[in-house]
Amino acid sequence: MGGRGVRRTFWIVATAAAFLALTGWLVSLLVQRGIFRMHSTYYAGEIRLYLDAERRIRDAIDAARDAAPEDRAATDRLFEAMRYGVADKSREVDRWRDEPESPERRAVAMKWAKTSAAEAAFKAEANRLWWLESALGRPPSDEVPYFTMPEGWTEADRKPY
Repeated sequence: MGGRGVRRTFWIVATAAAFLALTGWLVSLLVQRGIFRMHSTYYAGEIRLYLDAERRIRDAIDAARDAAPEDRAATDRLFEAMRYGVADKSREVDRWRDEPESPERRAVAMKWAKTSAAEAAFKAEANRLWWLESALGRPPSDEVPYFTMPEGWTEADRKPY
């Protein structure tokens, strides 16, 4: 009779261990799904944000291209549209933002607006690739081609923080 009690104890312990293992696996699966949802929500929001920024900047570029050369409001809209991108960290943009309207001011605004639109497109694409990698269960990689600044730009052109 002693063997039967040992066998019963063994099956109870084995069943409890299997139940705990299965529960642990299900919990980890649910945590992973939650993390994936969190990443998907984040990346989708970032993609929308940058695509919207690119659209706003490109609309401002088109409006400035069609506006009269002395139309300060069109150039001001360009400066405003690129306020949160890489252009806002430029001394050149800072220097020209409050100057009187001129062809040079419009040219600087157009150059940096195009750069800001390219930056927004780059960031949208980077977030799209990171979202895809997240969906595949891989950590985000650094294989996205790096965004390049306009020709002639140096680190000395960066505004101090």
